[in-house]
Amino acid sequence: MNAKLGLLAFLCLGIWACQSTPQAGDMEKNLQEMSKKMYNEETSRLDEEAAEAFIGACETFAKAHPQHDKAAEYLLKAGETARTMKNYPRGIALYDQVISTYPDSPKAAQALFLKGFTLDNDMKQIDQARSIYESFLEKYPNDEFADDTQFLLNNLGKSDDEIIKGFEQSQPVEATEAPAGE
Repeated sequence: MNAKLGLLAFLCLGIWACQSTPQAGDMEKNLQEMSKKMYNEETSRLDEEAAEAFIGACETFAKAHPQHDKAAEYLLKAGETARTMKNYPRGIALYDQVISTYPDSPKAAQALFLKGFTLDNDMKQIDQARSIYESFLEKYPNDEFADDTQFLLNNLGKSDDEIIKGFEQSQPVEATEAPAGE
C-alpha cells in the first residue's frame, strides 16, 4: 500500500512538472509527506519504492524551482537517500548537481564532504576520496566539517583497528604519583 501511495505521489509530481510551474508550497508538502513514508516502521527498513519516488520528486522540485532557497537542500536529501539505498553513483551525481548548480549554498560544502565520504567509506576509492577531501579543505577551511575532513584524510585506507591504535599511541601516558613521604 505504501509503495502505491509513493508511486501516486510521484506521478502527481510528474503531472505538476508538466504543467506551467507547479507551486513550490504544494510540492514541499508532498515532499515532506513522502519523506515520512520512506521508512517502514514495521520492518525497520527503508521502503525502496517510496525512496525512489522521493528522490525523483526532489529532482523535480529543483528543476521546477531552481532558484528556491530549498532546492539545494532537496537535492542533497535526494543524494543522501540514494546513498542510503547503496546507489552510490546516483548519490554522487546528486551531490555533484548541488556542488555545480549551487556553489554558494552552504549545502555545496556538505555535498562535497558527502561525496568524499561516499568515495572513501562506501566505494573504497581512496585516491578519488583524497582528491575530494583536499578540495574540500581548500575551498572550505573554516567549515564545520573541516576537522572531520582532515581526520578522514589523515586516516584514508586505514582499518578501524589501525585508527584506534593511532589514538592510543597519541594519548599521553599519565604519570602515577608516588605516595607522599617516600
